[in-house]
Amino acid sequence: MIRADLIQVFKILNNIDHVNKDKFFTFALDSRRGHSLKLYKSRFNLDVGKFAFSNRVCDNWNCLPEHILTAKSLSIFKNKLDRHLWENWGPN
Repeated sequence: MIRADLIQVFKILNNIDHVNKDKFFTFALDSRRGHSLKLYKSRFNLDVGKFAFSNRVCDNWNCLPEHILTAKSLSIFKNKLDRHLWENWGPN
């Protein structure tokens, strides 16, 4: 599920899926830590907002290294993402 969510975010941010990304995501203004593509995670009191797609994916997206997020194509992104997920969360 994490992999599919991250692929969907990549598609939205790179206009592969024709969705208005401004309605889904806000970029964090302070990018001193990590990469320049950090997403802002909104605060909600209701579970509907807390578990919405645009809020659910922020932490996982923001943890990825910039060299993965700036991939030139979807297939390159998937390969780098798979390698990253395998190295960090692969079978123990």
